[in-house]
Amino acid sequence: MPTNIERFTADVGKIQKQIPITATQTYQDLCLDVIEAAVVGNPRYGCPGTPVDTGFARGSWVISLKKPSSRGPRDPKKNTTVPLDTAKVLQATLDTPVYMTSFAPYMNRLEYEGWSSQAPRGFVRLAIKAAKYMLRDRLKTKRRT
Repeated sequence: MPTNIERFTADVGKIQKQIPITATQTYQDLCLDVIEAAVVGNPRYGCPGTPVDTGFARGSWVISLKKPSSRGPRDPKKNTTVPLDTAKVLQATLDTPVYMTSFAPYMNRLEYEGWSSQAPRGFVRLAIKAAKYMLRDRLKTKRRT
């Protein structure tokens, strides 16, 4: 007769086989969704993204794991840092915090004072707030597949 723990382990094993996506993958995907919403926007969730005039603010974001980055991008005007950091997010595990740091000196004014007519005050906070809805929709989609 199997013990409760053996039965539980067997049940978890069955569930893992039935669910094609892991919790870690869901976490990574959600992090990427929030980063995308904050940087380039996601109209579905009311996220306008980082306002773009010269591209400097959008290109100033740096993604790091475990602690905020202390080094800015090499050339933020090229707008290349976030796509290159996708690989970094895909290294995150459930216990790895993912940080998004801007090195634009005026980012606080954009975020907290609404310094741009292109994005409302709090555009990064809107992306973070939308995370619960992004997760809900992601899980709904995964259940259907």
